[in-house]
Amino acid sequence: MKLELRLLSLVAALQLAPVALADELVWAPPVKSERKKTLEVHHYLDITKVQKALGEMAPIDDPVSGQIATWERLIWVDRIDAVEGARVGRFVRKYHELASGGTADLVMPGPAGKPRTVKQSDACASTMAQREVRFTWVPAEQGYGRLWERLEGPEDFLQHVDHDVDLAAALPGKDVQEGDSWSIAPERAVAFLAPGGYRFFEPRQATQFARTHKVGAGGELAAMLDAPQGTITATYKGKRTVDDRECGVIAIELDVTATADRAEAFESIVPPEEARDPRRLSSCIVESSFKASGEVLWDLEAKRFHRFELKGTESMAMALAKRTVNDADEASELKQTSMLEGSFQLQLVNAEPDPVAPPKDAAAGAKPAEGEKKP
Repeated sequence: MKLELRLLSLVAALQLAPVALADELVWAPPVKSERKKTLEVHHYLDITKVQKALGEMAPIDDPVSGQIATWERLIWVDRIDAVEGARVGRFVRKYHELASGGTADLVMPGPAGKPRTVKQSDACASTMAQREVRFTWVPAEQGYGRLWERLEGPEDFLQHVDHDVDLAAALPGKDVQEGDSWSIAPERAVAFLAPGGYRFFEPRQATQFARTHKVGAGGELAAMLDAPQGTITATYKGKRTVDDRECGVIAIELDVTATADRAEAFESIVPPEEARDPRRLSSCIVESSFKASGEVLWDLEAKRFHRFELKGTESMAMALAKRTVNDADEASELKQTSMLEGSFQLQLVNAEPDPVAPPKDAAAGAKPAEGEKKP
């Protein structure tokens, strides 16, 4: 009898115990839907060390220091034309605004070895503004083909345009409960560090700051994230109401490092003071590291991301090698290593596109046709 009572009590307790319900974090936007993405990014970097070495000699410190601050603002619209299950089959991305710029406050050696302060600034624009790219899923290649729509552009831009329209890289692929965690492939770091991919910014001035920015200091991160190493972890934090939308909160922890050859970007800008330098660049290798935390707010009803924010620290090591040959055909190589460290923050917002203004009434104010009365 006592055993039966205990069993009944246990059954009753189990029936009364709260059951944790799983939440469904899935991507399922309607076909022909259009969404405007607005991205703002800020980088703040300190030049912590510069060293130079000639040939096999030991490196010596170069008395260069300073701070770099850069910003980006991008607006684009993704139009989904076809959906295949949980994947976009075909979509078009139109770039409306791509702007970037920043300032550098540098302390450099001057006459008689005395330090001098140099302030440089630049504003960049992208030739990609108002261009459109069509993405089409190719099953045989398990990837997206990319083509320019209407107005042609540089082919190398297409290589670095990212296909993720809704930060789907953050999704678990299954129902989750609060506290559940899952791993994200490190090669998807571009979706979080450089949403949308390559920007193709071009500086307006040929300065040392403009070149450093173009190479990747607070600039074109997508071009340096082809093969990142490290970890990206997502954790479901439950629900939160934001902007009258019930959102699932996905916390992101990111720790990745990437190495890239940026010689072409370095050579594309030659400051006037280096125009007569007989040395020629032989390599420019940049290693970047990022440690960041953020969150994706996932609209549970609309089944797409609502907002994404990420903040963290970054470091960059740029190793240059320049080679020259004298009249006796003797080659010498100058090596330079620059170290930069700092912080960054970004915000990506998903919203309805701006309403299109109705066409003006061409007949307004026009001379009435014969027999027609003007209202």
